[in-house]
Amino acid sequence: MSIWSKLAGLFKTSPDRQEDTEEQEEQNDLQVIQEMIRNLQKRERRQAQNIERMLHELGARMDRLQAQMNAGLPMQAITSFTDSLSIYYLRNHESDQALNQVWSRYTALLQEMGIEPILDLKEKFDDTRHHACDTRQHPDYPENTILEVVRPGLMVSGRVTRPAVVVINKPGNGEPGHPEPSLHREQV
Repeated sequence: MSIWSKLAGLFKTSPDRQEDTEEQEEQNDLQVIQEMIRNLQKRERRQAQNIERMLHELGARMDRLQAQMNAGLPMQAITSFTDSLSIYYLRNHESDQALNQVWSRYTALLQEMGIEPILDLKEKFDDTRHHACDTRQHPDYPENTILEVVRPGLMVSGRVTRPAVVVINKPGNGEPGHPEPSLHREQV
């Protein structure tokens, strides 16, 4: 075999080798794409399951609220009575054992209906559960501690339907009962 035929043979196999390399790269790319598609399908199935679960939970809550509404619960009367009893309880529960028993039974009844009063006295202010109507200075409590519940809030089926109106502690140089001047600067 001549040298020319050997060289010609090398040139002929060289494109074949290049084609094999390109095919291998295409196979690798195809496998990567297929793996990405499988991962996306898995993620889509998980998201669909999460959405299904959330819809089920939401449906159960809606059914519960609808049942309460269909049962003719006088929510306005319940709310009004809860407000009055809550304020009385907060002011007198330390000295009145009978009141504590009535309060325990009443809150148990409310819980059966999916209602929970928000009475976070001496707790830290949380703007998702509370609305601050005033501030006071009290050196014995940390900043943003609820000093007084003016109107109790309500949670129905685990959701805040009415935030509690509260007075919070704001220690500083301002006068008691008034926000500090630095909190209410006018924008120019």
